[in-house]
Amino acid sequence: MTDRSVPDGTRVTVPNGVPLKGSSATIQIAFRPLTRTETTMIRSRAFASVLFTATALLGVGVAPASAQSSAAAISCYGGAKTLTYHYQEAAKEYGTFTTSSRCGDINMRLLSTDVPGAFLDACVVFVDHTTKCNHDNKYSTHGTPWATVATDVNDGTHFVLRVHAYDTDAQNVTFQLAY
Repeated sequence: MTDRSVPDGTRVTVPNGVPLKGSSATIQIAFRPLTRTETTMIRSRAFASVLFTATALLGVGVAPASAQSSAAAISCYGGAKTLTYHYQEAAKEYGTFTTSSRCGDINMRLLSTDVPGAFLDACVVFVDHTTKCNHDNKYSTHGTPWATVATDVNDGTHFVLRVHAYDTDAQNVTFQLAY
């Protein structure tokens, strides 16, 4: 056997697959440059593969993750109920509501208040299971941005929203509930 190097000077040595007294063999690999036609064909196939995949994804209605999450938020918040809280000393309950596939969480935000900086405390009571609020019977404080009152709620879950004023500034507060 003649010992030669491949054109670029690379030599590859691997064990000989047959156990012959520990001997090894030198395997020579010859590389040749691709022709212009071969290069064009490889690029065309790669481009066609990418184009086919993109077309297939669009054809079955798969949108990018950012578009999916913003579309989900729009459909969730688009079905929000508008309610009004009038100040009282005891907590006020709204509902019974039933969750749907529109939202994975129960969300709330304040729309308007008589006084800027007013907040509401809220919690969710899953009425089929308990009379206490979620999160160890604790309220969370809510303002004008959308915020989660309960997360990862199964579709078809019955709940009541329990609300009370954060302080006496919350006299008449319009808020939305999305679930």
